[in-house]
Amino acid sequence: MPLTIIENFYELLPIASKNIYPLMHREYDEVNSSVILDLVINNHN
Repeated sequence: MPLTIIENFYELLPIASKNIYPLMHREYDEVNSSVILDLVINNHN
């Protein structure tokens, strides 16, 4: 996966996370985004 796609995905994740889980705390969104990003990177290696 090209680095630019990973960077764009990482930038969009918090936005998507807040839209899907509007009642969750910001800390949860940040941790959840990191976990999802790690899974995506690992699955494409």
